[in-house]
Amino acid sequence: MFPMIVAAIFVVSLVLIVVFKRHRTILAMLAALLMYFLLIMIKGISFYEFLNFIDFKTLGLILGILVTAEVISDSGLFQFIAIKTIRLAKGDSTLLAFIICFMGILLSSVLTAVVAVIIMVKLTLSICKALDVNPIPYLISVVISMDMGGLMSMIANTPNIIIAQEAGLSFAFFFFYVTPYALITFTVLLLLFKLYFKTFGSVDRIRKTVIEEFEEWSLVPSKTLFYAAIILLVGLVLGFILIPDPLFVSLFIATLSVIFMRMDPDIVFDKLDWGTVAFLISMFVLVGAVEEEGLLYPIGVYIAQISGGNPLLISLFIIVVLSWLNGFVDEVMLALTLIPIIKTVITTANLTNTAYLWTALIITTNLGGGLSPVSSPVMLFMLSQAGREGYKVNVGQIVKLGLIATATEILIAAVYLTLRIVLLI
Repeated sequence: MFPMIVAAIFVVSLVLIVVFKRHRTILAMLAALLMYFLLIMIKGISFYEFLNFIDFKTLGLILGILVTAEVISDSGLFQFIAIKTIRLAKGDSTLLAFIICFMGILLSSVLTAVVAVIIMVKLTLSICKALDVNPIPYLISVVISMDMGGLMSMIANTPNIIIAQEAGLSFAFFFFYVTPYALITFTVLLLLFKLYFKTFGSVDRIRKTVIEEFEEWSLVPSKTLFYAAIILLVGLVLGFILIPDPLFVSLFIATLSVIFMRMDPDIVFDKLDWGTVAFLISMFVLVGAVEEEGLLYPIGVYIAQISGGNPLLISLFIIVVLSWLNGFVDEVMLALTLIPIIKTVITTANLTNTAYLWTALIITTNLGGGLSPVSSPVMLFMLSQAGREGYKVNVGQIVKLGLIATATEILIAAVYLTLRIVLLI
């Protein structure tokens, strides 16, 4: 009876979070409090056992990256690079759209998705205003393509950090197994955007000179801070590659960021996304409670049995079936729920090469960002900012392109993993 109550709370909370996505944090917190009441006050497990549900190393890693991203984003570094790169377009609107998308995946590969989209949406709106072109095709394209940036590094997305910590994956793992897929898919998405929108608008000669004469250093508040941001960012990446303890690297660089960028720690911490942190803690509790009752274990055993322990079949199931859920289910919730199931599959099937299963899970939790207008915080922010600037976004257009883009991403992922598993590369 008790396991059934825990399962009911878990399932109901997931459904409510999907339906009322904007209130996901408070819903998850309420469900976590119910689990606390059931497990500690009724079942009688110790508070220490309950705390073990929460992965504090992952939380510390995420907090360190959030601090570093917040501090560096104020240096003007990314805006500077963007303007320099956009000049390469020389007024060609299609090339400009491709460069903006490329900047988007670069930013989203080193910053959190929310920080990256804030920079890219504001930058894209500013550029399109200066060139007098409709920003909507640019905005939709960059937001959808930023899913690929989130795949390219361990620190780019919260699910990546969680999966890397739980599976013991390195920075190099993402570069070798996931980045090739992200770059291939990004190239295909660019062609898809061109075919779908046909044109990104035309830029007259006078407008072309505006961007060429723009002084990019005007976006940099201090050259000292600008160069400090470069050093810190390079240090963060090299630290993750060379030092085996990512938590230490994350917190060390975060501390240096606050010191060298001369930021008031109180201001930095006020800007952090504490709602996401609270949601993450609550989800750790929910999944931990379900694991405590052994409810996820049978699912893993069943998948291992029906697949015959074949890593290709399991990987394709994760990609083809579960990727669609990410457009509606929160990506963190999906990752935390699937990790123990995959661990059970690995143990039950006695799999030795587990790289492809973790690759499939990483890809799955990063796809679907453009599947619907409410599929991700990134899409919601873009819609909000476009509306504030007076631009009306066609929701049907987002849904149609999002469906096509997601189907394309899933198809490429299935082919990519099949080739790598069959050819053992």
